[in-house]
Amino acid sequence: MNIILTGASGFIGSNLLKRLSKENYTIITIDKNLNDSSKLSDDQYYLIHAGSYILDTCRNALYNSRKSITDNILQSYDLIKELKEKICGICYVSTIDVYGIPQILPITENHPLNPTNAYAISKLATEFYINIECKDIPVTILRLGHVYGPNDPHPKVLQSFITSINNNKSPIIYGDGSDLRDYVHIHDVINAILKIIERKIPGIFNLASEQSFSIKELAEIVISHKNIPIIYNERLQQKTNYIFDISKFRNTFNYKTSILIEDGIRELL
Repeated sequence: MNIILTGASGFIGSNLLKRLSKENYTIITIDKNLNDSSKLSDDQYYLIHAGSYILDTCRNALYNSRKSITDNILQSYDLIKELKEKICGICYVSTIDVYGIPQILPITENHPLNPTNAYAISKLATEFYINIECKDIPVTILRLGHVYGPNDPHPKVLQSFITSINNNKSPIIYGDGSDLRDYVHIHDVINAILKIIERKIPGIFNLASEQSFSIKELAEIVISHKNIPIIYNERLQQKTNYIFDISKFRNTFNYKTSILIEDGIRELL
C-alpha cells in the first residue's frame, strides 16, 4: 500500500515512519523538517495526517493561536483539497483535548465536546472539516490520550518525573497527587494506527491504555528505582481526573495495549 504521512519528524510521526518502513510500505512524507522529493504516482494513497502545530501544555501563554488556525486548520484544508482524488482513506491523529475538562467518567466518544484552548479547537475544527469534505472516503479519527515513550520532546508530568530522577533530583508534585492520568506507550499507538491502515474502518475512536494511575502512584513507580524523596508543593489549579473508555476501538479493531506502565517507565529510566 502507498502511504502519505504528514508530521513525519514529530514524536508520533517519526516512530510511525520507522515502523512503516520496516513493514515495506511505500511512503511519501510531508513535513516542514524533512525534504521528500518523491512524486505522487497514479496509484491510490492512504493518508495518515499526524502533523500539526501542538502545544506543550494547555496553559502555555506562548502558544500562537493564529498559527494553530493556519497550520492546523487551513493547511489541513489545502492538503485534503489537493489530495482528495488520490486517497483511498484517512487516519487523522486528533486529541482527547477536544473534550475539555471531563464532565463524565470514563470518557467515551460520546462525551460532550468542549475544547478549552486554541490547539484543541483547531483539532476539532479539522475533524469536522475532514468528515464533511471526505464523505465518500473512509475517515478514521483517533483521539489520543497522553502518549509517552523514548525521545518524547514534549514535557508531561510523567516525563518530568523521569527527567528529575535521571538528574538525581526529587520529582515535584503540586497538590496531593491524587489526580488520575492515563499514559499510553508510543509502541501501542503505532500498533493501533497499523490496524487502522489495514482495515480502514471509519469512525471516531479514543485511544488510551485504559489504566489510570494517580500522579502520586506514577511518581512512586519512578522513585522506586532510586532512593529519592518526592517533594509536594501547593497546588492552585483545579483537580482533574482522566479515565478513558476505549472499548469501541478495542472491539472494532481487535486491539489491546501491550506495554505496562512499569515497563515503560523502566525503559525511559
